[in-house]
Amino acid sequence: RELDRQLAGFEPEAMALLSEQPWPGNVRELENRVRKAALLARGNRITADDLRLQQAPDGAQSPVESLETTAGQRLDTAVATLLSQLLDQTAGDDDPPPFHRITRRVEGVLVAEALRRTGNNQVAASRLLGINRTTLRKKLRQR
Repeated sequence: RELDRQLAGFEPEAMALLSEQPWPGNVRELENRVRKAALLARGNRITADDLRLQQAPDGAQSPVESLETTAGQRLDTAVATLLSQLLDQTAGDDDPPPFHRITRRVEGVLVAEALRRTGNNQVAASRLLGINRTTLRKKLRQR
């Protein structure tokens, strides 16, 4: 309800993954993992794929850290590729600098995905992105 999603619960495999995972006193990490899975869920129940939990050997990154590292590496690669492409293009005098063009494109993807996941609900999308609804509307006008 808090995320404005109509979820009926967890698939048994998802519950098994959560139960197998060590959460030694770290309720906040468990809450964050479930919240992210609820946002990512494609159906009306959270699946093991939504959780994307992988068993980490001792001393390795936690599943959440592993996911964030992988996502961060993909984002780094995508931004580096985009920057390379933008620098290879000849920009006109009226074109904004590469930083602004990249930022605008990344923000566009974030906003579009948040709106898609929330059924175009701007209040829920702004909450998902962690920005003010007025800021979201401003970004939509800029697109």
